[in-house]
Amino acid sequence: LAKKFIGQIFFRKKKWNFSKKQYTKSLTINSKNKNIWFRLGFVSLKLKDFSTSAKSFLKVIDIEPDNCHAWNNLASVLGAALRKKKEASFILKIALKNESIPFFIFRKFFVISMDPNEIDFKEILDKLH
Repeated sequence: LAKKFIGQIFFRKKKWNFSKKQYTKSLTINSKNKNIWFRLGFVSLKLKDFSTSAKSFLKVIDIEPDNCHAWNNLASVLGAALRKKKEASFILKIALKNESIPFFIFRKFFVISMDPNEIDFKEILDKLH
């Protein structure tokens, strides 16, 4: 609990390295805390540690499969940071199977799917309906 609290203090001060260390220590004590996994993913993204960021958002999804923000951030890490558009598109296709998905997920799917070499307009339009 103390590591989580200290991590939050550093997070608010935007001290990403210190925050990441505290969140990592907190997760060794309680690896089921989806909020700490999410924060670790966020700070890792800020630090350009894309591998840790992706793993953290995957862990959030493992704990809470309907967490649309984790799906969205994972797709961002894969698509924008790691330039893995196919993987990001695949992740978003899985997220779109959730009936209560917010519009920003559809928008991100559309943007990521806009690779001129691989556009499948029928699939995109099917997902939007």
